[in-house]
Amino acid sequence: MRFLTKWTSNGNVAERGIPLPVSRPDGVSDLSYFSNSYGSYSRINPAISGFTSQTMTPFIDANNNGQFDEASECIGAPVLITFVINAPVSTTNCTDVTFSYVVTSSSSTTNLVTVANTNPSSSTIQMTSGDYFQVGALTTNTSVAALRFIENVAFSGPVITDMGLITAPLLTFNTSAGTYFNRTYGPYMLPESSISVVLSSTITPYLDLNFDGQYNAGTECLGKPAYLVYQIKRPVSTTIACADVTFSYTLTGNTPVPLSNTSPVSPTIILGSGGSLQFSQGTSNVPLNNLRFLEKVTYSSPVITDIGLITAASLTFSSGANTVNNRYFDRSVGPFVLPDPAVTVVISVTAIPYIDLNGDQQYNPDNECFGKSLTYVLVCNNALFTVQSGPWNSPSIWLWGRVPDLSTPVTISHTVTVPNYVAGQAKQVSYGPGGRILFQKGSLLRLGGEPCNPMTADPHTLLTQNTWQVDELRSMSNNVIDYYKRGATTGNTSNYDNSNIYRFFVDGTGEYTNDGIVKPITWNFVNAERTKVRITESATTYNWENLILTPFSLEYTEYANRNGSNLLGQIRRTVR
Repeated sequence: MRFLTKWTSNGNVAERGIPLPVSRPDGVSDLSYFSNSYGSYSRINPAISGFTSQTMTPFIDANNNGQFDEASECIGAPVLITFVINAPVSTTNCTDVTFSYVVTSSSSTTNLVTVANTNPSSSTIQMTSGDYFQVGALTTNTSVAALRFIENVAFSGPVITDMGLITAPLLTFNTSAGTYFNRTYGPYMLPESSISVVLSSTITPYLDLNFDGQYNAGTECLGKPAYLVYQIKRPVSTTIACADVTFSYTLTGNTPVPLSNTSPVSPTIILGSGGSLQFSQGTSNVPLNNLRFLEKVTYSSPVITDIGLITAASLTFSSGANTVNNRYFDRSVGPFVLPDPAVTVVISVTAIPYIDLNGDQQYNPDNECFGKSLTYVLVCNNALFTVQSGPWNSPSIWLWGRVPDLSTPVTISHTVTVPNYVAGQAKQVSYGPGGRILFQKGSLLRLGGEPCNPMTADPHTLLTQNTWQVDELRSMSNNVIDYYKRGATTGNTSNYDNSNIYRFFVDGTGEYTNDGIVKPITWNFVNAERTKVRITESATTYNWENLILTPFSLEYTEYANRNGSNLLGQIRRTVR
């Protein structure tokens, strides 16, 4: 078990002498949080109260990765605790104010609580999204005319009230006894993204001796506070049977990726900077005219889209599956452009479907239901891919029509020619199936900027255009060291002058010659960067790694298991 934690304060609390911010970054705690002591806590301004609120939302960390994964893990109901550090009792002659009143939720007349500052614990009133609450008559031991209340309210999440949408974690109100009681407040509604919100209220009385409508610490006294918690939840729909919405579509970035809310997998879509996302081939088990989506989108870094520069950490969008201006399954979104080409942006999208029964294009919790969500990750980077064969400096061969520069990693999946006396540029080169780079007279490819060793041929070309003999070999098998240097007169433990010779063909076959005996081999590059080769000869597989190829030399690390013995070597070959 773990807990999502949120801490807020009114800005007048210090922990061990260090002021606490109004809000801290959300965190995750485990059971080690308990059975510990925290503090000490004090007021920054000793004349007024300070308070800090803690919201703890439990969840089962099923994969034990120390974080909440919305797609596969569930959260429980939050608990909100407010710690109040009261101002000191004034040395002036203060009246010991007592007060009480009744609060009732409009959803049920039986949901009634009494609030009293003679009660050391808090009272909790249950409310349903859309409810009002009524504050009854005041009972007090002092004059109502001078009595006022400072009410500090902590919000565990956004809530919509008669004052509008409240997103602040803390608010403070100063209210007179003559206007606060015998009134109805609300309605209080949850935004579409919230399941429940807790409001923790601390109500502190004082006598406004000079009737200036504010608390004066030098001449006026704060009384003992009362505590009230409002828990607002979504209603359980009793008016409709919620349809089990399923949907799927294809999302195309660099390549098409099928998506479905029935799949347990959260796919990753790769999109090059400057590209757009294409939505297509959408299907659903409900009519598209009434299907809508609430999309929650988080951004790892700023990104430029068709709506401008996005710097917010998260945004929420509402989209229709088949409206005049927004056809969810048949649209293009973008382009997405990186403000800093060196910074990859990761965008996480959760799409939640619902059936818009009344056609008002918004979610109504009283009679509409959220379906199972779909989550995918969009990785926007500066990489480019070839889309057809052609010259390196032609925009038509590159995805998004952009010729790469020294900051751009590229993947070659076609035959690309660097023309005569042209210097191509890229940050790094990877190869897909069928990828080749052909260099014409005087051409080269610069990687990652200067200084660097430019490429004059790709590894496939270099490996297959020559026959390779051993120039120097250091190896060990069964603790026996083998050493050879071509041309050496002393020190060699083996003779490879006319043996251990490789020839590679472009179709993935080749020949291995040893002491005049020629044996067939098969070979392939293991990774996209073409720095690893796997060779099979008879029943033995040889692995070459850390491959360094030039037109005249080949260096690599070799390991294999040959006839039950482990072989490890460092080998340099030259053209025979």
